Amino acid sequence: MPLMLARTLSRKDTPSSVRTLSFDESPGLAPSAHIPADVVLPKVDTVQCYDGVLSFERASFPNLRSVAIELGPRSKMPEVLASYTKLGFVHLGKIHDEAALAFLEPFEVETLSITSGALKSLRGLERLRSLKRVYVKNLPKLADISSITALPKLTSITIQYCGALRDLKPLLRAGRFATSRS
Repeated sequence: MPLMLARTLSRKDTPSSVRTLSFDESPGLAPSAHIPADVVLPKVDTVQCYDGVLSFERASFPNLRSVAIELGPRSKMPEVLASYTKLGFVHLGKIHDEAALAFLEPFEVETLSITSGALKSLRGLERLRSLKRVYVKNLPKLADISSITALPKLTSITIQYCGALRDLKPLLRAGRFATSRS
């Protein structure tokens, strides 16, 4: 649904069987939206917003397990997401600083996706001990992936459009997973 509808979302207008909410930015419309605090959808376990910036309160989705959002400037979403202990899949849009990953440390995240930004390394990933799958794309400054060697459960890493990455030795040292690079 268009991202602008997130602002007008209400519990009575949302079927109780809905488990996934997916928003996209419509051209010419609001690039960000906040779901009203009084909207509580206990069966929703997946929230996706790949285009635009979505925010919400923890109480709106008490059973959230999968989230795809972009962390906008001065976003309060890291604090909100830190209150969930069972996020299995996290997709973050633009990431410009490794410190932005620190809020994921207490989670048991199994899949992490980062699809753009200015990261030069994946430093901090080594603290995400539950990671099984890592997907990085459109990180033109990414040159260091050595942190992946410290992930005991990693089975897959996909690297796309990371032109500065020249040292693939960490992939060989890890040696326990399937890789994909383009």
